[in-house]
Amino acid sequence: MGKFVAENAVKLMIKEGKQILGAKVLIMGITFKENVPDVRNSRVIDIYEELLSYGVKPFVYDPVADREEVKREYGIELIERPQEGVPYDAVIVAVKHDEFRKFSPDFFSSLCRTKPILLDVKGVYDRERFKNIILWRL
Repeated sequence: MGKFVAENAVKLMIKEGKQILGAKVLIMGITFKENVPDVRNSRVIDIYEELLSYGVKPFVYDPVADREEVKREYGIELIERPQEGVPYDAVIVAVKHDEFRKFSPDFFSSLCRTKPILLDVKGVYDRERFKNIILWRL
């Protein structure tokens, strides 16, 4: 599934004329399930690694995950806040944390350099409300 999500992110970026090599993608969420700090058995790492294989630079934000455990398990340094690496070329919401539900289309627009590309793996966002951005849902 991670390969599928990453491939779709790359396809959407290509369709929008973005250069893939060196593109920046924000992955929101790395825990095994929503609102729980456990990262063991998380499949989000598959998205991360597949993006790396395309030459994309992934950033990971997760307000619930244990930073030390993520570093120990996966060698990934979590960013402190989503705005840390702006501008991004795409955003992938991989875990359905309660905190992520409050984010608006304007929030995602503020994170991206052009028209936002949002991949919603968990069906968090309503298509009608997010109609002015590129929204891909699983």
